[in-house]
Formats: sequence, C-alpha cells, structure tokens
Amino acid sequence: MAASLEGVVTDPETSKNIKETLKNAREASAKANSMLKKVQSIETQAGFEVLYNSDNDKYKSNADVKITSGEDFAVIGVSSIGNGSKTNLQVGKGTDKFAARAGIIEGEAGLGVDTKLGSQMRISVDAYDPNDLRVKLRTQYQIAPETYIVGQTDSLNKNPEKSTYIGVRQTF
Repeated sequence: MAASLEGVVTDPETSKNIKETLKNAREASAKANSMLKKVQSIETQAGFEVLYNSDNDKYKSNADVKITSGEDFAVIGVSSIGNGSKTNLQVGKGTDKFAARAGIIEGEAGLGVDTKLGSQMRISVDAYDPNDLRVKLRTQYQIAPETYIVGQTDSLNKNPEKSTYIGVRQTF
C-alpha cells in the first residue's frame, strides 16, 4: 500500500493540490469562526410602552425588539397597537452615544437618529412619510434599570396635527 501511495505523495502536482486544499480548509475554518463570533455577539432587547395624550385623552401602546450585533442593529416593532397599528422595520448603525436608522417608521419610509445625553437621557428624531413629511421628537429618561419616562411629540412639523404623549417604557 505504501508503494502505491508513493507515486501520489511524490507527484509535484498532487502535492501542490494537497497544499492548496489544506490552505482552503484553513481559510474556510477562519471564516466560519468569524461568522460564529458575530452570531454569538447578537443581542436582543424587547420594549413595551404606554403613552398618554392629555389634550385628547388618548392612549398609545408601542412594542419593539432591537437586534444588535456590534454597531449594526435592526428594530422591529408596532406602534399604536390596537388603534390602527403601524409597522416599524428599521436597520441602523451606531453606538450607544449616536446612531442612525433607515426603513419603515409608522408604516412609511423614513430616517431617524438617536443620541444619548449623559447616562440617562436619550433623544430621537424621526422624519418619515415622504409624501406628507412628518417629524417625531422623542425623549427617554431612565428612572430605574430598564424603566424609562418617555415624552414624544408626533407630527412636530404639523401644528394642527401635532400631539404630545408622555408615558412609561419597560425593556426586557
């Protein structure tokens, strides 16, 4: 058997092919390890909030899930649950201090930015609905671990339609 393998092992072309195969296997293993590290770094955070508008005595409930891997993230959620529910599907990039988002906001195409001021306050601005541009301003203030007081003004740029809500957000 050793004699029959001698020709294969000593053949320069076969030796080159074996080395190339080993190199490819090493590169594939490194890529698989890199992908596995990314998958292991994925974090999720769910949130639910109830907001109240005292001007028109209306409540609004919102829920979302944020999926994060490094500086990349996606937000999947529903706003105005049970009252003409609207979809939120956004992708973004950024850090805890500043992030930018793009996608579907309140069921319309839009962009958003988030910034953290200090250790407890976050401010967000969304611009969405290119056919009837709307701007939403939102502030969250952390009062306890995973609990926030929220202030939100919808349609900030539309004076008669502008509505301000305050409420509580809980993350999990």
